[in-house]
Amino acid sequence: MGLPVHSVVTPRHFTPMSQPASSLLRSDARTMRPNPVPTATMTARFFTPMSKEEEEQEKVRVAALTPFQKDQELRKYNREIARYSMLRGINNGELYTWSGKYKALARDYGFPLIAWYWACWSVSCAATFGAIHVAGVDAMVVVAQIEYQTGFDIASKVDPEVGKIGLAVVLNELLEPIRLPVVIMTVKPVMDQFFPPKF
Repeated sequence: MGLPVHSVVTPRHFTPMSQPASSLLRSDARTMRPNPVPTATMTARFFTPMSKEEEEQEKVRVAALTPFQKDQELRKYNREIARYSMLRGINNGELYTWSGKYKALARDYGFPLIAWYWACWSVSCAATFGAIHVAGVDAMVVVAQIEYQTGFDIASKVDPEVGKIGLAVVLNELLEPIRLPVVIMTVKPVMDQFFPPKF
């Protein structure tokens, strides 16, 4: 049995929170979907959001939906997930830290975030190598200093060009405190251009 189809105008942008969290929580009872809500099972050691029987019932219900109804339901779930993720971040403080923001992005974007991070890493590494080459920095001098400090025979085993690449990689890693915030601030607008979210 399908649900009636209505025309829905979907906004281009979605903001998880536009009012205080307390009022959002109070309004949960009024915003619940009319479909029966599965009964959660919880003990002291684990939590199961759905029993096997409820999962099978939900699969039957979803199979009866039209593609349009599925799309609208998915958009609603995405809005709810975004809102509760934001509330969770406020509760544990992760919403206001770089590591917490990175964890949220990893959860929301997954592999595209990893690909974007390594793209930024590669660009900064290439720029570092180019700066070393243009500035005429002798990587072997740095290798000789390391050899002097450690007592190991390194310079005779390292090709000058390889040493330059190694120096670029090391310096690139030192740029991580700058690169990570840049990745966090740019991944969402970049990914949204290629993979628009369904809200």
